Amino acid sequence: MKKLTLTMIACLVLLPGLALGKAPACDQIAEQVDYIQSIAVGDQRILDVGIFRVQIPLKNVSQLGLTSEGHLQVFYAKGEVLTLRTHLVVDEFLHWTARKPTKGKITTADWADITFTKTACDKGPLEPVDAKRWKRAIYEKGLYFDNATEVIKTQSGELTYYLSNDSHQGYTGHAFITHSTYKTTTLIMTSVGIPYKEFKRIVLNITQRKP
Repeated sequence: MKKLTLTMIACLVLLPGLALGKAPACDQIAEQVDYIQSIAVGDQRILDVGIFRVQIPLKNVSQLGLTSEGHLQVFYAKGEVLTLRTHLVVDEFLHWTARKPTKGKITTADWADITFTKTACDKGPLEPVDAKRWKRAIYEKGLYFDNATEVIKTQSGELTYYLSNDSHQGYTGHAFITHSTYKTTTLIMTSVGIPYKEFKRIVLNITQRKP
């Protein structure tokens, strides 16, 4: 196995024209499932991304690259793309502020859980900063639910995995991976052209990076 260590702190830039979806139904939440790790097949490249260790199948990989925002991208021979990025601060993730995060208790790990397990029917926080974050997380549920046939949440040790196969704008998979101790660090992944089954296998093989 080859190993590549990367440290990425990036901002998510919402693309112009990106539809955030309609108001979600009260039952629109991820299905909680038992964790089942898939066995990695073939040669793998180990990528240490922040506190996370990711195994990428080397078959048909044409190149690795970094976007101007610092997102790691894995390009495959037939045009498939796997994108990985980490976020430490919710306001950076939302691109509301470039340098000075506002105060608030909702972390990036909380953001993922709200988006996948809460709805507009749940009571959100009253504190203004967190109330704004909560409402935005609920609003963006459409990105992961509106065109999906599978949205799941599963846990292994201190890691929680949220996955969706929503197909808006040509995506084939979305994932958030959070850590119960390091709640301010979240790994976010998307795939284009990669079959969801393969994307899911990659995501569920992610572990915590060893010191």
